[in-house]
Amino acid sequence: MRCKSHPARYDLNPPPFQTWLTQGRTREVTAESYAKRVRLLGKFADVENPEKVRAVICAYPVSEARKQLLAHAYSRYCEFKGYTWDKPRFTREQAPIFLPLENELDALIANTREKMSVFLQRARFFGGLEAILRRLSLMLSSLLDNLL
Repeated sequence: MRCKSHPARYDLNPPPFQTWLTQGRTREVTAESYAKRVRLLGKFADVENPEKVRAVICAYPVSEARKQLLAHAYSRYCEFKGYTWDKPRFTREQAPIFLPLENELDALIANTREKMSVFLQRARFFGGLEAILRRLSLMLSSLLDNLL
């Protein structure tokens, strides 16, 4: 049921789109999220006009990752309707790796349990903690590169 004070600009009936997605190789949860994203785009632009949707996605004030998700959901909608559209490309921004400062490191060590605290204090004293943190950050960055 739609709210009378805030009606949608363009009415979109997602159940056929959602059922089309679930009949294919898409999971139910993914189909539901795609339908929600297309419904969101329907509030700002006519989803039957791919050029307007492209302009809305590119100007939408969200992260590049969210824009990429919106574009992919709309690509599936265009596939469902038989439209052709030029999908915009977005590059995800990588978050900087967190390396704590000296006082933050002291706070981290102070808030751990006794055995872990002794281990971290010794590792820090002998210079091993920085190597552990550096190795961990390299492992995380390589893992993120493999995922993307």
